[in-house]
Amino acid sequence: MIKPNHILYIPDGDRRFLRKNDLKIGDVYKKSGQKLVTIMEWMHRDFDIPCLTLYAFAKYNLARKKEEVEAIIKGGMEFLKILINNPILDEVDVHFVGEKELIYQILPDTKNYIDKIERKNSDKPKKTIVLSAFDSYKDLEKSIIKCWENGINNPTYSQILENTAIQVPIDIVMRTAATNFARLSGVFIGADQARIYSLPPLAPELEKLHIQEVLNNYSSELQNLKENLE
Repeated sequence: MIKPNHILYIPDGDRRFLRKNDLKIGDVYKKSGQKLVTIMEWMHRDFDIPCLTLYAFAKYNLARKKEEVEAIIKGGMEFLKILINNPILDEVDVHFVGEKELIYQILPDTKNYIDKIERKNSDKPKKTIVLSAFDSYKDLEKSIIKCWENGINNPTYSQILENTAIQVPIDIVMRTAATNFARLSGVFIGADQARIYSLPPLAPELEKLHIQEVLNNYSSELQNLKENLE
């Protein structure tokens, strides 16, 4: 079986899950925060994926209603509280990337948890990148500027990629709550060669079997491509 090295997971559908189940907004995002830890365990332990990127919170989500923004941040806090004592941190380094100060302004306690989690990093072979208040366009712009500052006026793809937050080329983009297509929620230079899979389940409904199906399809598609090129 051909396995991917890096998966970008975009959880979507929380608000649809709320309407579908007549729940309070805080309960939905709390459930999603809990699910992210479970997804880390599935990806790294059960499927042996070396690198996982969780698109936990896009910067543009700050433009939503105050009540929802606070609920999203509190859901993230639930993720942090569960993760900080989870044995997965003995196996996986976790890096939080984005304009985190915007989150700290809303819920200051998140900084203490993030700092404690990142202090457990020790160059482990597996890692999770958590995109938090992340702006993919700004990330790309900063990477190009950094290349220019280092005297690289016409940077190559690899040089730009190594200066982005993600750094590692993405093999699979997996997005929930999709119908007939999956959008990327921004521009990811490392995802230009990725295979994109849209999954019908809403984010809180994602199960391990859905990920297994994606991995099976990925392996089959690459195997067929390899055979056709031979």
